[in-house]
Amino acid sequence: ADYFVAPAIGFENARNVLRDAKQEGKITLLDTGWDPNGWQEKTRRQICALLRYVDIFLPNLEEAAALSGNKLPEDMARQLRNHGCEQIIIKMGREGSLALGRDDFLRGGVFSVEVLDTTGAGDAFDAGVVYGHINRWETGRTLQFASALAAIVVSKRGEDRYPPLKEIESFMRLKGVSYG
Repeated sequence: ADYFVAPAIGFENARNVLRDAKQEGKITLLDTGWDPNGWQEKTRRQICALLRYVDIFLPNLEEAAALSGNKLPEDMARQLRNHGCEQIIIKMGREGSLALGRDDFLRGGVFSVEVLDTTGAGDAFDAGVVYGHINRWETGRTLQFASALAAIVVSKRGEDRYPPLKEIESFMRLKGVSYG
């Protein structure tokens, strides 16, 4: 979840929750969101320290750049993964996504839609990653599903933007993507 939405939790509590979850064998995912204080050095160090307890780190491109100090997505991913998390998935908006697992990169594409509201796009993508992980999908399939979910969300306005599974499957078929 967004690290900066609940600042009262703080670094120590976030670290303890992630550490305890890892020790209990749970899968941990982290999406920091944007630092409202401008990514001060102390905050960058703290976030990077959390990554040793994170299985999948899901920053967007700007967050990954701020945390890593790099300009190229591949370099950002390598640098961030060096802090101990198993997989980095950088959300790059219209440029798709970039995943780095143990050794190799995988790029996820995007679906062409009319963008009406980008609010919640990253969270929708994250939800797609969670769904793929729960279903034990390979990374490529997970990225396709997450991108489809985010595309549907940005192509709608209002409260009814978050689709049921059947709508995502139908959207992927319509776009010519093999889902199963």
